[in-house]
Amino acid sequence: MRSVVSPLLVVAAYLAGMNLFFLPAQARVMHGLTAVDVLVMVALIGPFVALRWRSPFPLRATRIAWASARSCLSRSSSSPS
Repeated sequence: MRSVVSPLLVVAAYLAGMNLFFLPAQARVMHGLTAVDVLVMVALIGPFVALRWRSPFPLRATRIAWASARSCLSRSSSSPS
């Protein structure tokens, strides 16, 4: 039961954060990116990254999604700008 409640709390916190901070953050980014904007983005993404580091997901679909995200990131960072 605990293994189900923890991810649900993370998702609920994420949705609450999106509802509270998405529009103001989007407006701020459109007018210029500041350190506050970066901190808000990290706060919204951080729990999911931390959860992944804490315990690898056993589902095959999740492993495929993380592998594709890693390959996309490596391609975008290695491409010339």
